[in-house]
Amino acid sequence: MATGGSTAARFANVISVLYTTMYFGVARLGARQAGREETSPLDCGGKLRTWTGPMDRKAVVTQVLVVPATVSLFGIGILIIVLAVGLGA
Repeated sequence: MATGGSTAARFANVISVLYTTMYFGVARLGARQAGREETSPLDCGGKLRTWTGPMDRKAVVTQVLVVPATVSLFGIGILIIVLAVGLGA
C-alpha cells in the first residue's frame, strides 16, 4: 500500500516477499540438518580458543560489534555533514 496501487509495485512486493521467505526458509532448513552443536566454551565460563590466543566473553562481544558500530558511526557522520552543508550545495 505504501508503494502505490500499481500492478508493477504489487508484483515487486510479491517477489520481495517470496525472496525473503526463501532466504529465511533455506537458512532454517540448513540449521535443522546440522544437528546439535557442542556447547560453547563461553557458555561454560571458559575462554574461546582462537588463532591469535584465547578470548573471554567481553573480548568476543567487542570484536563482533566493532564493524557494525564503525559503519553506524560513519553513517551518522555522513548525516551530520549533509545536515550541516545542505543537500543543494
